[in-house]
Amino acid sequence: MAAIDAGVRMIGENRPQEVVAKVDGLRYLCGERGYALGADGGDAADGGASAAAGHIPFHLIGQLQSNKINKVLSVVDAIESVDSIELAEKIARRAVAAGITVGVLLEVNESGETSKSGCDPALALDIARRIGAMGGVELQGLMTIGAHVDDERVIRAGFAHLRRLREQILASGDPGTGHCLELSMGMTQDMELAIAEGSTIVRVGTAIFGERAFK
Repeated sequence: MAAIDAGVRMIGENRPQEVVAKVDGLRYLCGERGYALGADGGDAADGGASAAAGHIPFHLIGQLQSNKINKVLSVVDAIESVDSIELAEKIARRAVAAGITVGVLLEVNESGETSKSGCDPALALDIARRIGAMGGVELQGLMTIGAHVDDERVIRAGFAHLRRLREQILASGDPGTGHCLELSMGMTQDMELAIAEGSTIVRVGTAIFGERAFK
């Protein structure tokens, strides 16, 4: 809550179980300050701009297993880690059944590192088009994790490619792709490079909260 008090106007969690564990307390504290948090007070179509109207978006940025989908749908505004058609379809079906629309970002593995999740960049355009045509979800943008290398040129190249991919998606004019505006890229160690390449969302954790020891 200290981060929100300091001016942060969008928050995210890596783990679905942490989303569920924290949301009630955060919503109560946000309510005391005149803010609505997450899906409690936002509209997926509003995107980040909703924070200016007293709504703080809550995003899931880590991996989502099928058995956790229902638990986060009523909480988060957007799921940034959608990396396959299969996962998108599962989210879409459950969102339709619940009568809601949830924002999603397509995660793309721009670095090609096997340790990272995300779809193959060569498949991203087709996947984005298919997600855009689904009910229950709104394709709001793309997400990637920067390459784990020292060469800044390599890191920037991945971010730049994601930006060009977004431009391709928007230029396609395909149904459901018109809101694909966000570029979630850049973390504590590489956010300046990401911002230089057009990032609209940076996922800064360590620089604000310090190192974490997950159990």
